[in-house]
Amino acid sequence: MRKLGQINETIKTRPSNVITTTTTTTTVTQDPVPPRSSNTHLQLGESHLPYAEEDILEITDPNNKILNKPAPPPDPNGPPLKKILFWNDAYSIKHFYFGYGREPFLRAKCPVNTCYTTSNRSLFPLNEIDAVVWHWRSQDRSFPKKRYGQVYLRRHPLPDQYRNYAQGKTKMAAWFVSNCHTMGGRERVVQMLRRWIQVDQYGGCGTLKCSRKQANNCETMLSKDYKFYLSFENSLCKDYVTEKLFSKLRIDVLPVVYGFGNYSMLAPPHSYIDALSFPNVKALADYLLYLHHNDTAYNQYFAWKRFHVIPTDWARKSRPFCQMCERLHKDNSTHIYDMQKWFVVDSDCITKSDRKLKSFNGK
Repeated sequence: MRKLGQINETIKTRPSNVITTTTTTTTVTQDPVPPRSSNTHLQLGESHLPYAEEDILEITDPNNKILNKPAPPPDPNGPPLKKILFWNDAYSIKHFYFGYGREPFLRAKCPVNTCYTTSNRSLFPLNEIDAVVWHWRSQDRSFPKKRYGQVYLRRHPLPDQYRNYAQGKTKMAAWFVSNCHTMGGRERVVQMLRRWIQVDQYGGCGTLKCSRKQANNCETMLSKDYKFYLSFENSLCKDYVTEKLFSKLRIDVLPVVYGFGNYSMLAPPHSYIDALSFPNVKALADYLLYLHHNDTAYNQYFAWKRFHVIPTDWARKSRPFCQMCERLHKDNSTHIYDMQKWFVVDSDCITKSDRKLKSFNGK
């Protein structure tokens, strides 16, 4: 797994009015580099107060497979259309999970939408391209020969009648995991939790199986049978939060998070349990057992579902492209960013041997 918003290297230049951007699929840098969501060192036992509730738009996945569609003529009364070229692919997806043309920017209601994406390298002359998006893990590691410097609705969902999310659930906690030995020591925490509660382990590190090819069936099973899901990160780094949390917020299971992300900035209020806000694993287990036997308290962790909608993966991944389009129109600066410092040095990662964790995991 990679850190949320990971960037390996970003170089932005503007000779001949052309920008070349080398980036991953989910981040566009800003100048100056914006502060992290957590601008202080997180301490064990610290809880983050949630910010005010707000509606989150739900956007369906795009199905735009048009590659060679010509760009529309520019609006003589509007700003010029900025051209963005997907040079290779993101995990075999050539449209980088966003889409082609101008339509994705309109569908996402980007504040600035006069941009056009394509993966057809011959659609425009290279010197007319404003940004090149290049994924570092693609099998295609080539570079340009000349390296120039869903329709959605905003709505309030109708309030559900009272629902008991604990009803019919006979099992405590589930954990899907394929990385058996991690720097953050999550496996040690699970080992200790098993002293007091039931934890069913699926995947390559466990005895139970639920194939990724049947992801929908697995999520249905989790929602029906389990009260908790262990959303434990493999690395304990500032701002490192992955799909282990976000994918479980969409279903009817309560995530227990283990990581150094500022979760109150990323998830609806009272929608998760932060393991590291407890003094030790025993205290965490005691609280899970309390919720297991108290349906009223357990259901309070699902009250947010009446007022919030978790966006789909495409909706989340469209935001950096909106930001890219806006910046191409507004920012003419030139800067080289030190991504090693941002991603590694400033991450403040700790390992399972760090003394800060010893009082929590008992080792």
